Amino acid sequence: MIQRVLVTGFEPFGGDATNPSAELALSVDGLVFGAMHVVGRVLPVEYSRSSQLLLEWMAELCPAAIICTGLAATADCIRLERTAVNEDDSAFPDNAGVIRERCAIVPGATRTLHSTLPIATILRRCSEEQLAASESEDAGRYVCNHVFFTLMHALHEKRSAVPAGFIHIPQDLPRSAEVIPIVLGALT
Repeated sequence: MIQRVLVTGFEPFGGDATNPSAELALSVDGLVFGAMHVVGRVLPVEYSRSSQLLLEWMAELCPAAIICTGLAATADCIRLERTAVNEDDSAFPDNAGVIRERCAIVPGATRTLHSTLPIATILRRCSEEQLAASESEDAGRYVCNHVFFTLMHALHEKRSAVPAGFIHIPQDLPRSAEVIPIVLGALT
């Protein structure tokens, strides 16, 4: 039985011509790993549109796992995000010019939700492959965290057991795309 895995990245933002998370998502689109078939998609760096598209893709694909990725420009390694926070809070505008300061992503929802990816196993396997990775408790309060919380809240509301989470990748780490097969291996 074929199982789809949704991998997302983001379009460029902040005046950059490229975004390595978009490149990662597109580079793994069509990857087959056992019974898992990866569908890579690129999200806009816009609060409302990104969450809307993510939810549409989840309904369309009924994925067996969801791995969202984004750029952490100052990071020196892959960061496996553990906690999504129900708050947008950045003075930096999204690509639609929207600034959100201290706004709940889902009013009335819980303050935090957690990744359901097997983070310890992924970290161990990254270490075995000499791929620099660490665990992170703070995905920021920009569009990456917005998408992460939207994802985890949607799955929480459905009481879904679909493994899902968010991975930040650095600006310049040539082997970043290798994290996706590592995650897929940890899910099997």
